Amino acid sequence: MTSIAANIARPIVTLMGKQLSTGATAKDIRAAYNRWSKALLGPRGVKSEMTEIAGQRCLKTTPKGARQDAILLFFHGGGYVFGSLEGHRTMMEHFAKSCGLVTYMPDYRQSPENPYPAAVDDGLAAYEELLKIYDASQIAIGGDSAGGGLCLALMHRLRDSGRPLPNSAFLLSPWTDLTLAGESYTTNADTELVVAHPLPEVTAQFYAGDTPRNDPGVSPLFGSQKGLPPLLVQISTNEILLNDALGIVEAARAEGVEVDYQPYEGMWHDWHLMAPLVPESNKAIAAIGAFVKKHLP
Repeated sequence: MTSIAANIARPIVTLMGKQLSTGATAKDIRAAYNRWSKALLGPRGVKSEMTEIAGQRCLKTTPKGARQDAILLFFHGGGYVFGSLEGHRTMMEHFAKSCGLVTYMPDYRQSPENPYPAAVDDGLAAYEELLKIYDASQIAIGGDSAGGGLCLALMHRLRDSGRPLPNSAFLLSPWTDLTLAGESYTTNADTELVVAHPLPEVTAQFYAGDTPRNDPGVSPLFGSQKGLPPLLVQISTNEILLNDALGIVEAARAEGVEVDYQPYEGMWHDWHLMAPLVPESNKAIAAIGAFVKKHLP
């Protein structure tokens, strides 16, 4: 049973999803997202400031009492089209506080202006910059929605090029299959509140550009998950990306990867954004902190 707060939030989230899905252009979609992101609430005891990493604008968040020997690298979602440092600031502040880590969120290039592989290239550049300061074993990474897919694509590239992988990764409502072939795109169409059609199709076309959508760099579900670090996967059973998450969980486990799979009943895509107002959001964020702390030395 979902909480009273979640039920109160549901019509608000539904309205947000409708405004995102009716945007005909990237500019329209970004404008709708930016309007809603201004209403989000961050936690106390954290400091956020703009900085730069690997030539990219970057938001650095430092929670009170943060560890100095480890960090979190976070990639925001938004279908590789919208989402922003300002819009995801409060979400990242909650993650940073829960993990007890200084957290970096780079402003990777977005499509359609910069289609694949721009986002992965930028993610790699940010990660390599942090490797100059921290050992890979002291770096956790995470991402929501497209940011979760970006985490996977980045780790695939790191592994395939012989670079060191991060300590662990958390994937929240991850978008891993831009072919939109999962059955949950149909079976959960009526219960999806945020990523309503035609938004997935529009953003997938923008991001893939001339690259086939089943290319593992674009859709990491179609790549090998072998050799990845421990993964935390959180997903709502009501959202259309359910099969995107389940596909990664099943494939990673089959290839020997440690996976902590945490499904949430009755929630919506990226419900973490509603912290601290919704108990299910707070529970999920606490679980992220516990996962990261468990795996960092």
